[in-house]
Amino acid sequence: MKYFGEVDVEEEPIGDDFYSKTMPTLFFGAAIWAFSALFFSGYITGKAIIPSIGIIIALSIGYFIIWIVTIILAARQQNEISRLLFFAAAFITGILNSFVLYSGALEVGLSLAKDLFVAASIIGVFAVGGALFIGYTFRKNFSHKYIVSFLIFGFIIIIMEWSLSIFISQMSGWFIFISILSLIWIMGITVYDGATLPLKIAAGYWMVAVIDIFLDFIIVLIRIFIILVRIFADLK
Repeated sequence: MKYFGEVDVEEEPIGDDFYSKTMPTLFFGAAIWAFSALFFSGYITGKAIIPSIGIIIALSIGYFIIWIVTIILAARQQNEISRLLFFAAAFITGILNSFVLYSGALEVGLSLAKDLFVAASIIGVFAVGGALFIGYTFRKNFSHKYIVSFLIFGFIIIIMEWSLSIFISQMSGWFIFISILSLIWIMGITVYDGATLPLKIAAGYWMVAVIDIFLDFIIVLIRIFIILVRIFADLK
């Protein structure tokens, strides 16, 4: 398997850029995201900051634009500029994700929501780390057919979740089931990211690796948090 037409993945270990550039950038970006999400959701201060509709729309538009530019620059190996934009993208992502955390606090209470966020974070770290390790360990066995299959699976899950959100209560067992399927889907993508990680680093695309892992982790964490909130809300 090749990445950007470079060397074979099984012949390349993870390079030094992973430890000196990818991991520090990833940790700092995650810290920015966590502060933004926890601050605006009220998990830090006890009082949520809810922007106006106009600001939310502007943030959403800015969110897509800044992520698209960040990804394009990373794919062109403009890593330093991409890194700066990545930090900004992480901050905006945290603001938008704060609405999910705030909603969770409304459903189960702020104190329990904080505990569920901590639990989701811990589970997310081990889940994503484990998936990346599995992908890296068994990287010789992956092909592009794998990622295509998971993309199709993910598209089906998104359609099912969207349909259920309209016709069925979000507290239903079916919605939790679909949420778990969505989690399985993103974990499959994470395994593939682990399989291609050595090639990204070896080819100089260490910011692409940062973006992949960051988005994998945030999506998994938020998804786990939503599942936990729905389970505990149903138990009330």
